[in-house]
Amino acid sequence: MTANFHASIFNGSNTFEDAIFKGKADFSNATVDGRINFDKATFCDGASFDDARPDPSAAPLSFNATEFCKHPPSFFGRKMHENTDWTGVKLPNAGRKTAQCECLQENDKRADDTVQMADKPMDPKVQAAQSRDLLEDDKRAYEQLRIKCGALGKVEDEHMFFRREMELTGRLSPWYTRATYWLYHLVSDYGHSYWRPMAGMVGVWYFWSLFYALHFMARDQLHLCMDRVELLLSAMGLSFANIFAVFGFYRRFPSDLLADPTFVTVLLTVSETLLGFVFLFFLGLGLRTRFRLR
Repeated sequence: MTANFHASIFNGSNTFEDAIFKGKADFSNATVDGRINFDKATFCDGASFDDARPDPSAAPLSFNATEFCKHPPSFFGRKMHENTDWTGVKLPNAGRKTAQCECLQENDKRADDTVQMADKPMDPKVQAAQSRDLLEDDKRAYEQLRIKCGALGKVEDEHMFFRREMELTGRLSPWYTRATYWLYHLVSDYGHSYWRPMAGMVGVWYFWSLFYALHFMARDQLHLCMDRVELLLSAMGLSFANIFAVFGFYRRFPSDLLADPTFVTVLLTVSETLLGFVFLFFLGLGLRTRFRLR
């Protein structure tokens, strides 16, 4: 079941607000002389806005709170208007295998029934290859949307599509590199969040302070010169100085705790300094992205 508007001509203001496209929606090569509103619409399958004409034109489209359940919209060849609205758009989650909307659940149920009625089940290798091809198509669709939004200076929309592109790139990459994409997402939401690196630095400061305190309390020579409260405060100061070692804070910190460093002391100090540098880098990246710093 396809909503076919291929090569259609839309004049004036047109609205598909709250519409539900249960099958594929084809708006390819459509001529838009006015505006099309897809606010709060639901696309249960693919939506094509491709334009293969030699002189494609740009028209304002609104996707405010629109939900794309299965695949991102395809904009190959079509010029994007600077007034295209992507506010609150809901894009498919590449990492979630379950259906994301009611109509998609119905489609999946029909697909399962079709498979059960088939004489021969599909080869798992063929099915995996088809799934990978679909992910590749989705990745290219996000790439096109990112490029078009970037050319218009729509930074937030550009990074929204960039995050989805990176998510699919991680899924399509070899197994031994997927952890890097997962960490990139976990630590900074692909460079978009500055709260996650800040939370990471607070966590490192808290846990390494405890590690330092427990480690130094086990050394009898330090028990003679400071009580536990003073030792804990010194450990917290040492942890803070190591996180921000790039700013030279460690030079201002008393060297009593590090006068006779053990292997464990060196290991804790080096690991915290490296983690602090990583979180500081992603903090700067997140601030630059969110506040358009150049």
